[in-house]
Amino acid sequence: MRRAIGLFVLFLTLTGLAGCDRFDVDDSVVFVLKIRVDEKRDISGATGTGFVVAPEYVVTNQHVISGADVPVLGKSQFEIFVKTEGEKPVEFHADLTWASDELDLAILHVPGLNAPAFELNTGDLEKEDTVTAIGFPGASDQVTKATQDVALISTRTRGEVSRVVEGSWSETKNHPLKIVQHTAPINPGNSGGPLINACKEVVAVNTQRAVERLKDAGGNVYAINANSTFFSSHASEIAKTLTERGIPVSIVTSPCVPALRQYYLIAGVALTGVLAIVALFVALGAATRQSVPAGPGSRGPGTEPTLMQRVTALFSGGGSRGPVVREDHYLVPKGSRHVGSEYRIDVARAAAGGVVLGRAPRSGGLVLDLPQVSREHLRFTFTDRGFLVEDLGSRNGSRLNGRKLAANRPVGIGSGDELGFVDQRFLFLSSTDWQKRKYGERSSKGTQWVLKGIEPKSGQQIVIEFSSDDLSGRGLVVGRDPDRCDAVISHEAVSAGGHCRFLLAGGQPQVEDMNSTNGTFLDGVRLPPSEPRRLAPGQRLTIGAVDFLVQKNS
Repeated sequence: MRRAIGLFVLFLTLTGLAGCDRFDVDDSVVFVLKIRVDEKRDISGATGTGFVVAPEYVVTNQHVISGADVPVLGKSQFEIFVKTEGEKPVEFHADLTWASDELDLAILHVPGLNAPAFELNTGDLEKEDTVTAIGFPGASDQVTKATQDVALISTRTRGEVSRVVEGSWSETKNHPLKIVQHTAPINPGNSGGPLINACKEVVAVNTQRAVERLKDAGGNVYAINANSTFFSSHASEIAKTLTERGIPVSIVTSPCVPALRQYYLIAGVALTGVLAIVALFVALGAATRQSVPAGPGSRGPGTEPTLMQRVTALFSGGGSRGPVVREDHYLVPKGSRHVGSEYRIDVARAAAGGVVLGRAPRSGGLVLDLPQVSREHLRFTFTDRGFLVEDLGSRNGSRLNGRKLAANRPVGIGSGDELGFVDQRFLFLSSTDWQKRKYGERSSKGTQWVLKGIEPKSGQQIVIEFSSDDLSGRGLVVGRDPDRCDAVISHEAVSAGGHCRFLLAGGQPQVEDMNSTNGTFLDGVRLPPSEPRRLAPGQRLTIGAVDFLVQKNS
C-alpha cells in the first residue's frame, strides 16, 4: 500500500513539474568579489561572476581572483567573497581550491552556499545554436534612480554560437583548449559567468570579449576586430578537473532539444500515472483479499500467483538487475595465458573523481607507456549504475566490444567486456572474475616461480607467475602483443611478437632472448639470442627496461 501511495504522490509531483522550468538560473549565478586584506579593503577592478556546479562549489575565471593564492605575511594578499542575487543578498567567504592560469579557470569552495547547481553539457556545439550569457557586467550598472544595488542584479544577453576552435588565451599561454566563439555580448564583470544553452545547461565559461589577437593550436596569431565577437572556454575544460577532484558535478553530453525533453517529461508523467493507478489497484485488491477469510473452495497455500501478483512482484523489484557490486576491477591484456602488466582500477578513486589511463596522465592515474597512446586516453568512473568508461578525445580512439567510443561520452562497462585502443586489447574484469581467471585453472598445482617488477615510469607493479608445467612445448613467451605472447608487458621497450621466453631443461627453468631489440639481461649481463640461461632465485632479470626479481615458492 505504501508503495502505491508513493507512486501516486510521485505522479502528482511530476504533473506539477511538467509545466515548470527546472530552476531559476539566477539562483545559481553569483557575484564574485576580491578584497585586499589591508585596512583599505580596496576592491577596485576586483569583481566578476561565478556559477554553482555543486553544493558549496563555484566556477569562475582565474583572472577574476588572481593573486588570492599568493601568501603575504602568512596569509593571502586578497580575500574572496561571493554574493547571491536578490533584494537581500547573502555574502559568503570563499576559498580558492584550484586555479589554472593557462586555462583561465578557477574553482572556489564556498562553505554554506547551497544554491541549485547547473548541469554542464560537454557535448558538441553546432553553429547557430542559441546561447545566453549571464553575469554582472559593470558597464550595465551606470544607471540612475536605482531602487537597489544594481551590481547584484544579473544581466542576460542572447546570441548564437559562431564556431568552436582550439586555441589559447594569449601568446604566452600555450596550453591548447576548446574555445567557443559566439555573439552573446559580454563585458568586464561577465568574466567567469555561465554561457548556457536553451536547456539551461552550461556549455562554456565566459572569458573575454572581442580581443585584438588570438593564437590557434598551431601557434599562429590572427587579428580580430569585431564588436559582435566574444569568447568562452568550452565546458569540457572545467568538467575534467571537477571530476578529477571528486566534486559531484552533473555532466551531460546529449544535444539540447527543449521540445523533445518536454515530450519525455510528459511521457514520463503519463507512464508514472498508469503505474500509480495499477499499483493502487493491486494494493487495494491485496488488502481486500487479506480481509476476507478463505472459503471452502480455496486452494490454500502453495497456489501459483495470479497475474496481478506477478505484476506487483515486478514493480516491487522482482525484475530488477540487483545491486551494483562495488569492487576493484582490472584491465587484463587479452589473449595471454599468464598476464604481467594488468592494471588495477580502484573503485574508491573511480567513484571520487575517476581514474585516468594514458601515457602521462595528470594527478596520478594509470600509465601505459606506448607512443600511440594519448597523454590522457581513457577515464573510468563509478556511479550508482556501475562502472563507466570515457574516451578523452584520444588521438587514436578507443573501442568497447569492437565499437568505437565517441569522445567525452561515458558509457557503461561491465566485467568481461573487451576494451581496445591502438594495438592493445584488454578484458575488463572484476576482482572476483580476475582471481578466478588468474588462479582457477592452476590452483591444484600452484605457482612455483614468481617474477616481480616495477614499470619504470608509472610505478605499476608487474607480476609474472608460472609453474614448471607451464613451460612445456614452446615454453612461455613474454612480449607486448597479447595475441602472440603468453605473458604481456605493455612497455615500448619490450618487443611485441616475443621478447624472451622461459623454457624447461632438466626440470629447471631457463630464460632465452628471442632476438629482441632492447635485449634481455640476467644480473646485468645481456643474453645472446637463442642461448638459454638457467634461472635461480634471487637473480635480477631485465626485460627491455623492466627489472624483475626472480623468486621461487617452496
